[in-house]
Amino acid sequence: MLTLALERADGVERVVLRCRIAAAFIPNETDATELLARLKPWFEREFEQTREAALKSIRSERRLHEIVFDRAHPGPF
Repeated sequence: MLTLALERADGVERVVLRCRIAAAFIPNETDATELLARLKPWFEREFEQTREAALKSIRSERRLHEIVFDRAHPGPF
């Protein structure tokens, strides 16, 4: 599980969320830097949808939004 803070390039907006990544997607020698390198292009593409979901979760559910990457939803893996 990773807790991430995403910020727009212009610094106007920042959101925090959690990513749960299935163990099958993480080789034994993988560190957080490698995972972030794989996640970055995906989050850049999905920033608006992710931002909206994260803000909604924080405001209405009072918890961090969680994105799960598994066999059903592999995302960038």
